[in-house]
Amino acid sequence: MSSNTRVGDISAGICSVGAPCCPHSWISVHITGSPDTYVNGREQMRQGDIGASTCPHCPVSFAVSGSSTVLTNGIPTHRVGDIHIVPCGAGIVVTGSGDSNSGG
Repeated sequence: MSSNTRVGDISAGICSVGAPCCPHSWISVHITGSPDTYVNGREQMRQGDIGASTCPHCPVSFAVSGSSTVLTNGIPTHRVGDIHIVPCGAGIVVTGSGDSNSGG
């Protein structure tokens, strides 16, 4: 089982858009989540929710994977280790709840 991801948690990855500064790392703070499901007082992230990225080429990041068995509002629950991308590169979720997990 993986830790649930919430608004305020972090993803990290590599930008490979091909600009002279690439490849370089980026981090993203998750900024959207469920309007009515909370984990440790913060909104639960779901596949399709977004984040604010430090990538200079792609300032918005997207949760593109989640649990195949646990849904939040009918949408796969986003967890630590799930894929989180910017349009110019991929990464994974690196922080989440220390005491709330989802399988699948």
